[in-house]
Amino acid sequence: AIWPEDNTKWPKQIRANGHLLLNSMKMSKSTGNFLTLRDAINKFSADGMRFALADSGDSVEDANFLESVADTAILRLFTFIEWVKEQLAAKDSLRTGPISTFDDRVFESEMYKLINESEGHYNAMMFKEALRTSFYEFQACKDKYREVSSESMHRDLILRFIEYQALIMSPICPHVAEYVWELLGKEGFIVQQPWPVAGPVDEILVRSSQYLMESAHEFRLRYKVYTTPKGKQKVAPPKPTHGVIWVAKTYPPWQDTVLTTMKNLH
Repeated sequence: AIWPEDNTKWPKQIRANGHLLLNSMKMSKSTGNFLTLRDAINKFSADGMRFALADSGDSVEDANFLESVADTAILRLFTFIEWVKEQLAAKDSLRTGPISTFDDRVFESEMYKLINESEGHYNAMMFKEALRTSFYEFQACKDKYREVSSESMHRDLILRFIEYQALIMSPICPHVAEYVWELLGKEGFIVQQPWPVAGPVDEILVRSSQYLMESAHEFRLRYKVYTTPKGKQKVAPPKPTHGVIWVAKTYPPWQDTVLTTMKNLH
């Protein structure tokens, strides 16, 4: 109606959803379960509110705005900003040189994989899924890299992580992203930057890392069971000093038959 002859100004897509619930209950002035846009921004900040809205749901079902999620979002975003400041202040102490270790290459592939997944979710306007891959899982892969790095973390990877994180979270939390962009000393506004171009993803490397982490988790569980007193025992057994890993070179006959049959059918 406003630009009947200029379709470049028309909406490209329309996003629809059901009613908006507040803390799992219908918003109603009569019950007092009510929150205005202005009050929400004053209470949770614009980005905290946007974070909770993205997390509230993707489909045409009722979206559920949870104040607990908004509170947690503020803490998570603040923690991320403080971590960025710490890394930038200490970047000269981080490792340099070739990106060659197993942990380096896994971290790089995981970042590329999540960048691609996040782009797909944004294009489909699936903001809850986009939040999951662009923030929750992106932060988790950084935390894992920090924990498993046998040496110090690689400076170039950490700086790239911060830049990628700011770029892919900017559609949901633009103010935090702009602030991090400034901390990095980048030119211009982050909202004017293109989507980051992901490099090749080594799926075998990513799956190998997942298997390693799952195996380590299994070791911890077995260690806990082994060192816990059994039945009427009052004293725990002595702590083990080592573990033995057995690696099967072939599948059991029944598994081999099933896998071969499935492969032939596929």
